[in-house]
Amino acid sequence: MADEPLFLRSKAIVEPLVDRFYAWFHTVAPVQASMNLAFLQVPMLESYLQSPQVHIAASHNPELRGGFFVNIGEEQSDQVRQLLDDIMRDRADMLRLADAIAQGQELLRANATGFDLTPLYPKLPAELGGLVELAYDTDNQAAVRFIEPLVYQSPVYTEARQSVQLSLEPGVERPFILSTPRLPSPDVLELQIPFRHPGLEALFKARVNQRRP
Repeated sequence: MADEPLFLRSKAIVEPLVDRFYAWFHTVAPVQASMNLAFLQVPMLESYLQSPQVHIAASHNPELRGGFFVNIGEEQSDQVRQLLDDIMRDRADMLRLADAIAQGQELLRANATGFDLTPLYPKLPAELGGLVELAYDTDNQAAVRFIEPLVYQSPVYTEARQSVQLSLEPGVERPFILSTPRLPSPDVLELQIPFRHPGLEALFKARVNQRRP
C-alpha cells in the first residue's frame, strides 16, 4: 500500500479564497479588491447580520439566483460576525484605501476642468500618495491612475488574505460563489497558504499524473 500510486479524486473541489470569499481577479488585485471589500463585501455581511432571514430567503428564490445575498444559515451568524470583525480589524489599510479612492475621484469630478492637474496632488488623501498619477484620458476625462507595481508593494496587498479550501463534491448545489463566504466546516480541509505555493501545482498535476505517498 505504501507504494500505491495516488491521484487527486475527480470529485475533489479546490477553492481559492481571499478573506474567505471566492477569489477572482476583482478580489485579488489590491485596488479592485479594496473597492470590492469596502463597498460590496463588507456592506453585504453587515446587511446579512441585520437580517439573516432575508438573505437566506432571497438565496432560495429562483428569481433572485446570482444575487448578492449571503446563503448561510442563521445558526452560523456568529461566524459571519467574527469574519466581519476580522476584516474590519485586519484589512483596515484596504478599507482606508477604498475610501481614499472615492475621495480622490470626487476631487477630480469637482475640480478637473481640462487644465493642469498638478495643483490637485496635495489635496489627495494621504493613502494615495506615491501610488497614483492624475491624467486625462482620450475623452479628456480626468482619472486617477494607479501605479500598480507600487500598490503590490504597499501594506494594502498581503498574501495573508489568501487560503485554499478542499472538499469533495457533495452532489447538491452550492451557494453562489461571489456572494457567500466559505466558512470552516468539518467536511472541508483548510490550507492557510498563498496561491503561489508550489504544493498547489503538485496537487493539480495529481489529477492526471500519479503521485507516490
